[in-house]
Amino acid sequence: MNVCVIGSNGFIAKNLIFRLKYEISGKIFKITRDTKDNEILTYFKNSNYIFHFAGTNRPKKKNDYYENNFIFTKKFVTY
Repeated sequence: MNVCVIGSNGFIAKNLIFRLKYEISGKIFKITRDTKDNEILTYFKNSNYIFHFAGTNRPKKKNDYYENNFIFTKKFVTY
């Protein structure tokens, strides 16, 4: 079983990844803001499960909330 974790640098995602390392025998694909689009598509195609934990809850700039939550999530829905 392969698992993809979006927002893999966050607190919840890091704890999930830590646990999954001991629970599954497949691969864990980690997606961050720096992951290239072609890599994301490959990860999605090869994953049995996708966990989405990406987002911003206390942005420094007002526009960051929209960019990091809505636009970033929209990218994954279109795949």
